[in-house]
Amino acid sequence: MDIARMAQTLAPLVPYLLKGGVELAKSAAGELGKNLGTDAWDGLKALADKIRQKAEDRPALKEALADAQATPQDEEVLAAFRWQLKKLLADDPELAAEVACLLAGAMPGRRTVIASGERSVAVGGDVSGSTIITGDQPRTKADKPRGIVLQPVESSMIHAVGYDPERRLLEVVFNSGRVYCYEDVPPEVYEALMAAESKGRFMRADIIDVYPYRRGPC
Repeated sequence: MDIARMAQTLAPLVPYLLKGGVELAKSAAGELGKNLGTDAWDGLKALADKIRQKAEDRPALKEALADAQATPQDEEVLAAFRWQLKKLLADDPELAAEVACLLAGAMPGRRTVIASGERSVAVGGDVSGSTIITGDQPRTKADKPRGIVLQPVESSMIHAVGYDPERRLLEVVFNSGRVYCYEDVPPEVYEALMAAESKGRFMRADIIDVYPYRRGPC
């Protein structure tokens, strides 16, 4: 999803998320609200708060956001906020990636994702019942595994998860196609993640910003 489309999708939701919370935003989201799961809405609420914090250092965005909160149904006001939001996402690739992760599960139809970098994994469409294995070279089942075996999971934020108990490495493939390797993760944390009803919520609360990580596969 490109930045312009992300800004267009987010702009009508953020004022309601900040003003009245998730339930008000759901009613304003229309068809999108039906497609997003609970963990995605929790993530969008946290994302709206993050945008508000970032607006403190961007006067034009701060003013546009305040106007949008005051009159969220005004198309001209919303267009101004959308423009400032687009500029923010263009300047902040990490934030843009987070937005893409949250919105990916809500977009119907086929998605195309691109993997870059050594041993990266790209996931598009339905991977239910599949096994994804990272490695430097293609191999058959008879070959010795060279990477972490990833298991597809039910989540609007995450496509697949894998764990290496010997190295205590947790590999996560997000819906955006990005892959992250979290280090020194205890086995019980991995087990709790896999058992969590909302894996996106568990990731944000107990793994992201808790354990050191690097971008790319483990």
